[in-house]
Amino acid sequence: MGNFDIGGDTILETPKQSVIHLYACLANKFDLSVDTEHVVYHHWYSSEGVEIVDFKTGKSIGKLSPSKSCPGTNFWGDGNTVAAANKRFIPDVKAELERLRKAVVTTPIKETIKDDDQVEKVKDVLTKDNSVHNGFMKDNENFVPVSVLRELGIR
Repeated sequence: MGNFDIGGDTILETPKQSVIHLYACLANKFDLSVDTEHVVYHHWYSSEGVEIVDFKTGKSIGKLSPSKSCPGTNFWGDGNTVAAANKRFIPDVKAELERLRKAVVTTPIKETIKDDDQVEKVKDVLTKDNSVHNGFMKDNENFVPVSVLRELGIR
């Protein structure tokens, strides 16, 4: 994405929001705490997996990797240390994770079909095109939720 060392690139707002969103999604998906134990900058470890934590020139190396400062000595405008991550990056990811969790849309309670006329309309749709689009069975004019079809025992 760029060179975020001091004197290098400045992360723009859109990629910044994408990074925050990605980390929040991963934390949510894998049920990870958003802290510097679980969200780490890769230069905090050598290529052999030895923990270094904060970047030290000439020490953040492995047998096959050069010294690295990634994500950069000016990442997020704060740097690449644990303290810098805790200053804004980790709080930004936590806030996005909280936003995502509040935005979860709950599935509405499934309505059962009781009206025989409705059942006949659904069956009528099935005799036409029978193509499925985004969870709906579709013919030229009608959309029928696949969940309704399953409830009717139709595959």
